Amino acid sequence: MARLLIGLITIGAVALLYVGVVTNRAVERISHERPPTTAFMRHSAATASRVDQPTAWTHLSALPPFVTCAFVKAEDREFFRHHGFDGAQLFRAASGAITGTRHMGGSTISQQLARNLFLSDERSMRRKVAEAAYSVLLERRLSKREMLELYLNIIEFGPDVWGIDAASRHYFGVPPESLSLGRATFLASILPDPRHAATSNPRVRAVEMRVLAELWASGMISEAMLDSAARSLSLPPLRRAGAQAFLARDDRARLSGSIADASGGADCGLAREKELQRHPERRIAKVP
Repeated sequence: MARLLIGLITIGAVALLYVGVVTNRAVERISHERPPTTAFMRHSAATASRVDQPTAWTHLSALPPFVTCAFVKAEDREFFRHHGFDGAQLFRAASGAITGTRHMGGSTISQQLARNLFLSDERSMRRKVAEAAYSVLLERRLSKREMLELYLNIIEFGPDVWGIDAASRHYFGVPPESLSLGRATFLASILPDPRHAATSNPRVRAVEMRVLAELWASGMISEAMLDSAARSLSLPPLRRAGAQAFLARDDRARLSGSIADASGGADCGLAREKELQRHPERRIAKVP
């Protein structure tokens, strides 16, 4: 235990130094100008024969609210509640690095943004510390709206396909503003492993079902939209009873996160979650 505490204190000291010297300058630049490339893009360009960098910048206000909500549901349900990273997940990662035990866990959107902008996909404690430092500074310097817009415009959606504009055109031949619910759900569901994206991938299909069920349960989409999107993705029928049963089976499914800051008034389930926190017995029985 003493060794673990000493290790964590050392990591914290290094993180503070990193915040004060390196990350602050880099994040300051991002807060004033759009990045023409990212660390991930530059690394990919050094090894790839073709790189589909973002062809145009996509503003969140131009996207249907369900597009942005699909990414929040798929990648980081607590995005509008945390301040950059999941403390429990980071503690497990730090403990694993010190004790030699590897712990798996999903990164927040803030962490993914930091990693893509400034770092690499190296698996090391040093990178995790830098990632946490960048994440906290991004949260301090940028609004949630700005972070989500950056994320959607620089994240990788397939082998060297960067940003939602390039992804929409690469996969479907349409601009992102014209994405249907089904297509948006697919793009959200191929993260964080876009290089192995396939409609037949069981993990992708499971995320698609969860995202659609949560969007419907939180009131973001109608039952007709739910059915239409499920058909377009060749998913099993997700009518009202099916969505309820799916949410009941998935004990990770929580209706959370407001997107009011991101899309000018749309809600990704905040009001519904507040109601369910007051009346947990309504979680499945009385969804819309």
